[in-house]
Amino acid sequence: FMLTDVGDKGNGIVLNNPPGSPGCVVFSCYVGTNLTGSEVGIGNAASGILILGANNRVGDPIIGPMVVSGNGFNGISLIGGGAKLNQIVSTYIGVTKTGLASLGNTGAGVYIVEGSFNNDVGLPSSGNIISANLTHGVYINTSNQNRITDNYIGLGGDGTTTLGNGKSGVAIFTAGSNNELRGYNVISGNGTNGVLFTGAGVTGN
Repeated sequence: FMLTDVGDKGNGIVLNNPPGSPGCVVFSCYVGTNLTGSEVGIGNAASGILILGANNRVGDPIIGPMVVSGNGFNGISLIGGGAKLNQIVSTYIGVTKTGLASLGNTGAGVYIVEGSFNNDVGLPSSGNIISANLTHGVYINTSNQNRITDNYIGLGGDGTTTLGNGKSGVAIFTAGSNNELRGYNVISGNGTNGVLFTGAGVTGN
């Protein structure tokens, strides 16, 4: 399933399920590119996927990777206190379907802000490729208790091809506390820092 350049020039997919409702599962999609997972210039103008609700999952480790690349803002944005208990797994963010060539989102690969908490970016043996995005790989600001696990950040799917994000691999900014890097993240080849902690209230990470 392909989602590109939607009519309102906005986000490709918006997950805004109300509190207490079951979450959604999004998989086998090409968000911001075509079915070959490589065409440029057809991305959504805003984020590929915008998550405002809870208990959603992007990607499926059994079915195989989906692609969220080439979008005009972030690959995947989690915004606000309602965006909690979400999982992002087995997803190629900022690269092509092969996982070995760049198709960066203009902003961050994964963008977690404004109180979004208790989300998983990758799970054991079900991590993501988050590479070749124009700013940060993973950006966290004023958001707590999020986990980053078993991802390639700044590399291709072979673990050796350099596809650095333009700024830091992982950046945790003001009032981002108790966020964790877990497992076997490989963070390399990024434009500035591998991992950056900065700003007031960045504690317990």
